[in-house]
Amino acid sequence: MTCFIDSEVAFTVFENFPVNIVKCRFALSEYSMALYHEFNIDIPPCVSSAVFKRQAEFLAGRYCARRSLSLAGECSGKVGVASNRQPLWPDGYIGSISHNDSSSVAIASKKQICSYLGVDIEKTLNEETIEEIQSLILDFDEIGVIRHINLSFVVAFSVCFSSKESIFKAFFPKVGKYFDFSMAKLVRIDVDRKTAVFVLDSDFRQQYELPSAVEVLYMFDSSDVITCVAIS
Repeated sequence: MTCFIDSEVAFTVFENFPVNIVKCRFALSEYSMALYHEFNIDIPPCVSSAVFKRQAEFLAGRYCARRSLSLAGECSGKVGVASNRQPLWPDGYIGSISHNDSSSVAIASKKQICSYLGVDIEKTLNEETIEEIQSLILDFDEIGVIRHINLSFVVAFSVCFSSKESIFKAFFPKVGKYFDFSMAKLVRIDVDRKTAVFVLDSDFRQQYELPSAVEVLYMFDSSDVITCVAIS
């Protein structure tokens, strides 16, 4: 543990998949570029020329990614950067990385275990932000779903926003291009199991040979919302 990485935890969330989410908290005030050398993590040009905050977030994300790869059996733990700036995982492995301004998470697995993996972490959104982005994230029917569950509207909306981010990250490697959040439609949230179920747009899923429905797991850690998708 370092002053920059001030806490770290790994936990299993899926009953059917032996994969772990690694989460760490980082202190932006303790960041320096020298930490890349100390952690033996490569810093790509697109990050070395970025602002201080972006460099720190990237480092924390790659730190978690290396830990998650190690738990999955890949000891080298090197995660590159693809031409589209997405994480480039070692051969035979897939994974996902996310961060907010103080925490990062990552998950990795052998491809023979999981075909799709996505993880996301968000701070619980405030009402002002939700008002600004609501029409871009959820439609009328989806809003109706979250208004009829035992969660506050801001928490439920935050779960759905993060869930759609996880779905995007899980399917982007297969789709190969950006796609709208409207391609995944919320149909149900189970607050006891902490799951949210989405159905994919019919044309979209058929075009890319994706599953018809996706179950997302969600959890809360202080003010953070974490969501994850794992599909065999």
